[in-house]
Amino acid sequence: MRLLTPWLLALLVLGGCDRPQTGVEPTPDVGGARYKADLRAQIVDADRIVVSEHSFWMDFAGRKTAESHEAHEVVYKRIELTRSQREGFLSAVDSLPPQGSEILTRCAFQPHHRIDFYVRGRLASSMEICFVCVKVKWTGSESTPPQALYAGLAAFIEAIGMRPHQNWRLLAAGHEG
Repeated sequence: MRLLTPWLLALLVLGGCDRPQTGVEPTPDVGGARYKADLRAQIVDADRIVVSEHSFWMDFAGRKTAESHEAHEVVYKRIELTRSQREGFLSAVDSLPPQGSEILTRCAFQPHHRIDFYVRGRLASSMEICFVCVKVKWTGSESTPPQALYAGLAAFIEAIGMRPHQNWRLLAAGHEG
């Protein structure tokens, strides 16, 4: 049963993934402007901003090494933003239209990118990003993100040399053992 559970979970997750469904029209009062302001403040206040591209435990589901990776994240790439990259990130956030909306999806949240914001040498907040289900979980704001955030983050991730979409299971297979 223990070996069957990851397979069943993987089938449910992968079988349920469809493109995001935007059943809600963007509206300026959903919180996008507040989220933008929170993110802008966090970028400005941060001493360091570190972006990581990493595994998610589901990448290893059904493999004999799955249990060892469930508690251990494999970091494929980590970049501490330069001043120029931080300015580009801030500019991208400033250019986002503030309209927010909840994006409905049937995908399970499987983040493969994280942005860590450090203030006075301590982790102030983390933003986990899943480009498959178009969801962000960020500890720095309780507001709804602007709908354009996902496309903006994808462009930013590519600009710093990472890839928002790739075969994560295949990448994880190269890091087993």
